[in-house]
Amino acid sequence: MVIVIRKSVCTRPTPKQSCNLPPDSGQCSSWLRRFYYNTATGRCEEFHYKGCKGNANRFKTFRECSDICE
Repeated sequence: MVIVIRKSVCTRPTPKQSCNLPPDSGQCSSWLRRFYYNTATGRCEEFHYKGCKGNANRFKTFRECSDICE
């Protein structure tokens, strides 16, 4: 008799994989200047983040976004 035990692991996307996610302004009521990588233009662009939720395609600075995604 063989028993197989599987462990399910949830993983976050790597920083580079995050660049492929669509922009998501999130929820809440803040209005924070952030940058996301636009796969259509191949550039980092500004957007407004609402402060919670959203996804990992969100960077505090243009430089951080471009260093990781471009």
